[in-house]
Amino acid sequence: MKNIILFIAFTGLVLSINAQNTLKLKTIETNYGKMDGSSFYRIGKLDGAIINVDTLSVLIPVLSVVNISNDTFSSDVRCEITIDFLLYDDRDSLLADRERAVSRREPLSPYQDFFPNNIIVDFGFMSFPLLEMIDALKEEENIDLEQISYWKIISGVSYTSKDGTYSDNVFYEGADTSIFYVVRGNVGIQEIEQNSNVFSVYPNPTNGQLRIMNYGLQNENIEIFDIAGKMVKTYNSPINNTIDISELQTGMYFITTYSKGQKITKKFVKQ
Repeated sequence: MKNIILFIAFTGLVLSINAQNTLKLKTIETNYGKMDGSSFYRIGKLDGAIINVDTLSVLIPVLSVVNISNDTFSSDVRCEITIDFLLYDDRDSLLADRERAVSRREPLSPYQDFFPNNIIVDFGFMSFPLLEMIDALKEEENIDLEQISYWKIISGVSYTSKDGTYSDNVFYEGADTSIFYVVRGNVGIQEIEQNSNVFSVYPNPTNGQLRIMNYGLQNENIEIFDIAGKMVKTYNSPINNTIDISELQTGMYFITTYSKGQKITKKFVKQ
C-alpha cells in the first residue's frame, strides 16, 4: 500500500511539473525599432536586417506572441521575455554567447484577458545597448566587430506567473530565432535589409564571379563594402552586370548598386 501511495505521489509530482512546463505562449515573430523621446517607432522584422550601429546604437527587440494553449490568461498574469545573443564568424563557428542578455517582466495583457489563439503584437520593448556590447566584446573577449559574420538571437517567453518558470526545452520550442547583421561607418546601409525582388546577386556564396540581376535598371555604379563598412571595390557600368571579386578575402560583404537615383544594398559571401 505504501508503494502505491508513493507511486501516486510521484506521478502527481511529474504531472505537476509537466503542467508547469506546458508551453502557453509561442513567439511568432521578432521585430525591432527605436525610441524617439517617449515614442517607440517600429522599424521592421529583425530576421535578415542590416543594422548600422552608428545610427542605431540601442537595439529594441519586440515580440509578437500567440496563445497556443487552451487556457485563458487573465489580465493580471505577468510574463517574462528573455533574449539570448549568439555571435558567429564566417565559418559559422560560435564566437560568443551572451545567454539571457535581455529580459523583461510585465503584465501580459493588462487591459483584457488573453484567450486561446489571441495574438499580442510588439510585446516586450526591451532596450539593449548594442554599441556597449560591441565595446565589451572587444575589451572582455578580444572580439572585434570585423570578426563577427552574423548575430543570432533567440527570443521567447521564459516565465509566466500562471505557470512559473519554463524549462529550457519549453522555452526553445516557443522561441523565435532571428539572424541579423551589424555594421558601422557611413556606408549608407539602411537599418532594414532591402528585400526588393528586382535586385539579386548569384551565385551566393561565390568564389570569384558575381552576377548582378537588377531587373529593368542599368547598374550605373556598384560599390562593395566589407563587414566593417570600408569600401573595398567599386565598378562603373560592369559588362553584362558581372564583376570579378576573386581578389577579396573570404567573408561577408555588402554590395550596393545605384541606378537612376535608386540605391539597393544586398549581402553576399565570398568563399
